Amino acid sequence: MEHHSSIVAWVALFIASFNGMLVMAAFFAGNFMQDAYLAKSVGMPSWYMRLRFHLSFVAASCLIIAAALTLSI
Repeated sequence: MEHHSSIVAWVALFIASFNGMLVMAAFFAGNFMQDAYLAKSVGMPSWYMRLRFHLSFVAASCLIIAAALTLSI
């Protein structure tokens, strides 16, 4: 899914800003879920998923807030 995410991100840049930001936020959440699955099967260090959660949460939250702000402009 990682290589598909970059393609989706490029496409999202060309979508209207509100929808594009929501698409990117959804893919941050999807990539986190994929990493959580892989972390269990591969045995990544426990700190990695805590860090990944916080980074994904902040990135997706910023995109959702920015999308909401585009509605008020």
